[in-house]
Amino acid sequence: SLVSLFTSSVMGLMSGFSVVAGKRYGAGDYAGLRRVFANALLLSAIASVLVSGLGVAFARGMLALMRTPADIIDASTTYFAAIMAGFSATVFYNFYCEMLRALGNSRAPMLFFAGASVLHIALAILFIRLDMGVAGAALATVLSQAAAVAACVIYTVNRAPLYRFSARDLLPD
Repeated sequence: SLVSLFTSSVMGLMSGFSVVAGKRYGAGDYAGLRRVFANALLLSAIASVLVSGLGVAFARGMLALMRTPADIIDASTTYFAAIMAGFSATVFYNFYCEMLRALGNSRAPMLFFAGASVLHIALAILFIRLDMGVAGAALATVLSQAAAVAACVIYTVNRAPLYRFSARDLLPD
């Protein structure tokens, strides 16, 4: 439930960014769209580092507050800390998918999700066979999300020229 809490929070934040981006796109304000993208990307980077760091640092404490049974708290801490260490992948996957949706492109994010899901299953099976336990399950999750982020970035750079920004776009209006 902690992973869901953090993931749902990120999804809400990214949805908010996409609403603003979609309004700029719909209004034909492409300079504003680039500013939204650049600043949302920066805020996402800052948030992902903070949340990831806090999640790793306080993993066991949060699980203890949730009254995780003693017989599974070590494995739960390993899993949650590993997921939080790779939380930036979750943040940026959701960021890029929402930014693509803001341009009306829901097909590419769906394909990235499908590909990441297949990769996740394959990696989970491999890591289970390698007897990696919960750390392997978490690693499969993080690696599949990282692959999805890489695909999103490559796609966005090549297929969404409206999001090409410069340092000037990081300044307020």
